[in-house]
Amino acid sequence: MDIKRYCAKKSKNQLVSEIVHLSNKFPTVREYYSNLLGKSDEVLEKFKKSIKDEYFPSRGFGDARPGIARKIIADFKKISKSNNDLTELLLYHVEQGVKYTNEFGDIDERFYASIERSFESTLKLIKKEKLFEKYQERCFNVVNDTDGIGWGFHDGLGDLYYSTFE
Repeated sequence: MDIKRYCAKKSKNQLVSEIVHLSNKFPTVREYYSNLLGKSDEVLEKFKKSIKDEYFPSRGFGDARPGIARKIIADFKKISKSNNDLTELLLYHVEQGVKYTNEFGDIDERFYASIERSFESTLKLIKKEKLFEKYQERCFNVVNDTDGIGWGFHDGLGDLYYSTFE
């Protein structure tokens, strides 16, 4: 059955009840509607916490799995239509990855490539949305904080930064 036909057969109260049920059953639906209802800051903070927990959990060492962070970001894209919030989440991911490296030492090339791709996506959004002033200092700090990290990581981030901001 087509979803439009299914909904057309329902009364307004039944549809409201259905949405409430879906919201209670599926966190993604709840987050989507929270975002629509002006609670985007709360939703963004929840996703940022998920990324932070991947790198710096409250107990033990973080796993720092790039695939998990990418999934968190992909899930956020599904519920948020704000490129500004997406930029914030992407840059936060990069910052956490750099901080992790600086705290725990050299990681592998795959890890750095993933962080570099996130930084590139961040910079593309900054350029598209003309958010240069808002994010330039943080992006510069990311590049600065990678000085001395191997695998060409610092140079790669630097090239991306300077091609965007100069």
